Amino acid sequence: MVFYQLLHYSDEAWKDLGYFSSLSQIQNAKNILRDKPGFSTNMEGYIVIKQSSPSVTIGKPFFEAIVYHHSEDYSSEHSTTLGFFANENRAQKAIEEYRELNPTEIPETICELIVNKCTLNKLSWADGFNVIVEHIQDYVIKDCIPSWLEIKKDCIPSWLEIRGQ
Repeated sequence: MVFYQLLHYSDEAWKDLGYFSSLSQIQNAKNILRDKPGFSTNMEGYIVIKQSSPSVTIGKPFFEAIVYHHSEDYSSEHSTTLGFFANENRAQKAIEEYRELNPTEIPETICELIVNKCTLNKLSWADGFNVIVEHIQDYVIKDCIPSWLEIKKDCIPSWLEIRGQ
């Protein structure tokens, strides 16, 4: 079956929004996200990838095997889909085969071997997203707080300066 993956890029991060059975289902997903935080400010950030697998059918879950390499701070990332499978055991076998072929770790990277359970036409991130910065000590926020982002004054660390409030 031919199906489509919908991705979105925003704020230096990719969001995997799911797999869809048709381009009209992709358009429906984009329409749902049009006014959602994180998506409404970047409607051009969508990528559609055509996929094909006999293991994927409408109405039945399928399993995606992924290899995800990244640096410790996630400044460098790469993922590879090993395939789509009708059952979890076959997806796990693909992961094991990858590990046998690649027993040595790549220096200075972390390798995650992932099996995702997927369903066609199920939208991920349907409520939108907010960007959260964990290590913000080196940043000063200047007149760039979106109107939809609520910041509670008692949660702001003393070293963080917010201008334009």
